Amino acid sequence: MPAEKVKVEVFIPAGVCSCSIAPFMNAIWQVLAKYQSVVDYYVMENDSPEAKKYGVSTRGVVINGTVKLENFSIEELESAIRKFATK
Repeated sequence: MPAEKVKVEVFIPAGVCSCSIAPFMNAIWQVLAKYQSVVDYYVMENDSPEAKKYGVSTRGVVINGTVKLENFSIEELESAIRKFATK
């Protein structure tokens, strides 16, 4: 039976120009591309019910509903994904 995939929820500001979030999204895609076989990802706006549930105010990433990253490095994101991918 295949292992359960890591759920990565990406939150972006609602109603902003895509050029303003491009660096943030590029950093996330760099990591997600490495782990595409073990990750399911979802992109939502920061005014979504899910963002409110997790307390994400502007932009951020939630991993498996338990790890919330808002101001993070690529290395921190990769480390958090790897932690769940190896369970």
